[in-house]
Amino acid sequence: MNVNKKNILTAYIFVIPTLIVLAIVIFFPMLKTVYLSFFNVSFITTTPKFIGFGNYIKILSSPLFLKVLINSIIWTGVVVFFQFFFGLLVALILNRQIVGKGLIRTLILIPWVIPGVVVAIVWRLMYDPQLGIINSFLMRLGLLDSYFPWLGEQKTALLALIIVAIWKGFPFSAVMYLAALQGVDKELVEASMIDGANYFQRLIRVIIPQISYIIKLALLLTTVWTFNYFEIIYVATNGGPNNSTEIFPTIIYDTAFSQVKYSFASTYAVISVLILLIFSLLYIRQLNKTGVI
Repeated sequence: MNVNKKNILTAYIFVIPTLIVLAIVIFFPMLKTVYLSFFNVSFITTTPKFIGFGNYIKILSSPLFLKVLINSIIWTGVVVFFQFFFGLLVALILNRQIVGKGLIRTLILIPWVIPGVVVAIVWRLMYDPQLGIINSFLMRLGLLDSYFPWLGEQKTALLALIIVAIWKGFPFSAVMYLAALQGVDKELVEASMIDGANYFQRLIRVIIPQISYIIKLALLLTTVWTFNYFEIIYVATNGGPNNSTEIFPTIIYDTAFSQVKYSFASTYAVISVLILLIFSLLYIRQLNKTGVI
């Protein structure tokens, strides 16, 4: 056996165990989910009964699906946008020469490293109508006349959780953008200053174009993570009140483990993956066009 064949064989020996684990942990459950979406399986109906696209037709025609879809779009779009906005803002501030920059960089990461369950519990207490610090603070400022149930009202529950998700997630974007800013060509920035460009013009025309590849990759990552985020909503509201904070991960969990409707849960999961897959493919295609990847 020559050296090349020996190296290839060695590589396969190291890779095959990983592929087996991936197949057991990821690929088999995915195939099982797709399989169950075409059958009628629940806690009562344990024997799979093939119904074709029946589950898809029922779910896509239900008002709850439209509610979940709209909530997921609002949740993902608003959270991703403001994580980008505040992440870039903080990165630009930390990229300047300020006192205590090292300490601030460390402190800014705290929300991101805290487990989502802990964040949800703490913010749920802060939003508490009677004991929460948010109501107390707003009433002292004269912005509220009485205690308000932020997580108990359909009009405010999703917005309240969006604020939590932005607070927890923007440090990741800030770190990504701060690292990218370290590689910005300072000579180009200085040349634009000599040409009379103000800070905003330098930011738009010189700095952001040089870090655009990191921005696009960070947006893709945060979109996927936010769309699939589960802990904050489930712990804080469990999708309520009246499904006003229900998104795909929470409805999948609730359908599978609370209602014990495995086929419906699998169908929601497949639809969720398809939505995210379509978006991701379109986004990756755009990245390829721009030469980022």
